[in-house]
Amino acid sequence: MNSRSFWTSETQMFYEREQIVKAEGCYVWDSSGKRYLDFNSGTWNVILGHSRPEFKDVLLSQLKDFEYIPNVRFFHKTGVDLAEKLLNLLPDEFSHVYFTSGGAEAVETSIKLARQYWYNKEKKGKTRFISLYESYHGSTLAAMSLSGDPWSRMPFDPLLKDFLHIYPQYCYRCRLGLQSGSCNYACLNDLKYQIAFYGAESICAIIIEPIMGVGGVIIPDKKYLTDVVNICRENDIIVIFDEVTTGIGRAGNYFACQEYDIYPDIIVFGKGISNGTQPLAGIIVTAEVFNEFLSPEIANQFRHGFTNSGHPLACCAGKTQLEIFERESIIPTCREKEQLLKMKLDGLTNKPYIGEIRIKGLMVAIELIDPITKKELVIDSLDIKLKEAGLVVSQMCQVVCLMPPVIITEDQIDSALGIIEQVIEQTLNI
Repeated sequence: MNSRSFWTSETQMFYEREQIVKAEGCYVWDSSGKRYLDFNSGTWNVILGHSRPEFKDVLLSQLKDFEYIPNVRFFHKTGVDLAEKLLNLLPDEFSHVYFTSGGAEAVETSIKLARQYWYNKEKKGKTRFISLYESYHGSTLAAMSLSGDPWSRMPFDPLLKDFLHIYPQYCYRCRLGLQSGSCNYACLNDLKYQIAFYGAESICAIIIEPIMGVGGVIIPDKKYLTDVVNICRENDIIVIFDEVTTGIGRAGNYFACQEYDIYPDIIVFGKGISNGTQPLAGIIVTAEVFNEFLSPEIANQFRHGFTNSGHPLACCAGKTQLEIFERESIIPTCREKEQLLKMKLDGLTNKPYIGEIRIKGLMVAIELIDPITKKELVIDSLDIKLKEAGLVVSQMCQVVCLMPPVIITEDQIDSALGIIEQVIEQTLNI
């Protein structure tokens, strides 16, 4: 079957894709019968593995009552149940959940919410946003404007105005050319300088991934993230954590902010919330943020929405996901699998083409270097070569990124790492 009429991102029709006919557990099968080990968890979202039967049962049950209602005028119980489950995971200051269909929509929602928050407070000059270089927040225009990933941005520049970028705490490849331990957190000085230069009175919010995903699984330490939040709070700047990737188990907890014990004003979530069975994402806000919109005046209300926001089928999937997490103790299992991955990955650290391995929860970055020059090593289409060998991963330039499901076994980890080692060494002729 030819797929050329089915246009999706990145493939651009330069090669024929495989037609997937079955997915189960950690594997997917194409129409020729070939099996692939999915260490990408779909698009980092199928954290429980493929084809969990519970989702089929609840979605069918919901369809017997109604398939859709507009949440502008009505609501449904499953949406309330899911919102309450999410809020019960977080400190009491978080009070409301706004559902969307995907992570980019959720980021767009947080941008508009933050802008209108200051508009309602009569601080209309606070319009600028700060984010990190190398970050990724989605494919829509405002989300892409926030992103610090140049490859996504270049065809569309100039993008929206008033989006500022600062350096991340990427110690292995410090963009300031400094060394960890003696740098005195110069990347934090970058944030302070931007605030001083443009003026806190002009800055609306900062949005950051507590652990960068597409940027290469860049993991900051607790002091950096705590200081970022405190600097912004001192300057009356809203803090938004983009946890589309890190949320719902991926970073070893329900949210990465719980791991750091530092909380923003707005949490953006997505990916893992429905295990890929339905399009679902959203934002979680504090009561302080929500109350600025609690007004009989239409001008002060949040006049924003999408047709499928809070879709009953999607909320059923999200509720089922969290019930499975509770029933099967998925968070402790995530941490156990993190330790197993660490132990197995130690076997790669002595390879001459491995620069650094970073891991947090079920997020792994294998940073490649040239065995001779020790500079970053970008192997063209390495992800395609790995797929041909039966392993699905993500490649971000010099970084091989593993985002496996929580159900991975020791044998599957051994198999995945063996394929990575074999393909790289064949490519480098070593």
